[in-house]
Parts: sequence; C-alpha cells; structure tokens
Amino acid sequence: MTSIHSARLFAAIAVSSTALTLPTYDPVVGAQTKTSHALPASATEVTSMASNVPNFMVTLDEGGTVPSEPKATCDGLAASMSSASTVGLHLEHYFPAAKDVFDQKATVLRQYMGVKTAVQAESNTKVMGSDDAPAVSAIVVETLDAMEAAYFVRTTPCVENANPKATMVYYQVRLMRDATYADIIVRLYAAGPDPARKLAREIMQKAAALNYAALK
Repeated sequence: MTSIHSARLFAAIAVSSTALTLPTYDPVVGAQTKTSHALPASATEVTSMASNVPNFMVTLDEGGTVPSEPKATCDGLAASMSSASTVGLHLEHYFPAAKDVFDQKATVLRQYMGVKTAVQAESNTKVMGSDDAPAVSAIVVETLDAMEAAYFVRTTPCVENANPKATMVYYQVRLMRDATYADIIVRLYAAGPDPARKLAREIMQKAAALNYAALK
C-alpha cells in the first residue's frame, strides 16, 4: 500500500532543516498504530504515528487504503494492488512557544514548495508496471475550504480487460492555519475529482479539530 510515509511524498513536502530552529530535547514518539486520528471513516489498512515534543510541536503521519470506483480501474477489483486507492496525511502543529518556527516554515513552503509545485512533481512520475505512457491532464489549481489545493487526472490504458482505461485522480490540499501545517494527499481511482475532493475535505476537517496536545 502506498502511504504518506513513502519517500516520494516526503521528497515533495520536505523543507530544509537549516531554515528552522529545532528543539534540543527529544520528542515523545508514540508507537505505530492502526487507529486513525484524521483519516476518512472508509479508510482501512491504517497506519498512524505521532511524535509530541511537549510545549514545542506535535507531528502526525497517517496513511490508509480507501475504496476505488471499480469502473475506473483496469481490473475492476477495488482491493487489488494495481487499483489500490490511498489517502495520507502529514501534519505539524506548533505550540505557542514555537510560533516563530511555524512562521519560518510557512514562509519557506509558500516560497519554494507550493501545492502546485508538489503536484507537478508527482504528475511527472512514471507509473510502475506500465509499458504504455499514461495520459496526464493539466494541473488544476483551486481552493478547498479556503486552503490551497491542486490535482491532476492520470489515465492509463488497460490491456485485455473489460474496462478500456484506468483513471486515477491525484489530489493534494494544504492546511496552513493557526500554527498548524498539514499536507493531505488522495490517490483515488475515480471518474473525476469530486470523490477525491470529498475525502480530502473530510481529512482536513478532522485534522483541524484534533486535540494536538493529547496526540502521542
């Protein structure tokens, strides 16, 4: 299962640590669990990991699988590896003592790694296991509940299958508010962006309502 922990995702959202002032004490790292804090109710195969630095910041990384639309996949089997749809979240909340660090990070992200840039990088990634070049739509930039969002649609031909093509929507939205930063990514096999947008909104709303101090 592709999750928020993948190297590709972290490459897309990483910010140089030299631009930030980091704490000198160790975080309280929780064990990886299968209980989600912010993923949609439909998510399965969940992984969740929180790290809490008291009075400084808390991070949360979650990933899971969500149902695909069968007619948007090559094999029509939502549970198959080739048509797995995934959702993921990387969240950082900074407590009042670290507000200046959040401001630094927000500035770096806005200047050097906006959502459109991250989504553009993903759109250029080759699809593994496919000999045919997929068709990728133009990047669509929008706002979702006043937050920066972007998506593209990737279409891959199917071979000897009832469905002529597989259609995957890659949707990313960034929550940047009240000392909280989160990148939410949905990779959904669906005919259009609306279902992916709905999942992203659900994650964003749950993330914004978290009790950050209690995360661990």
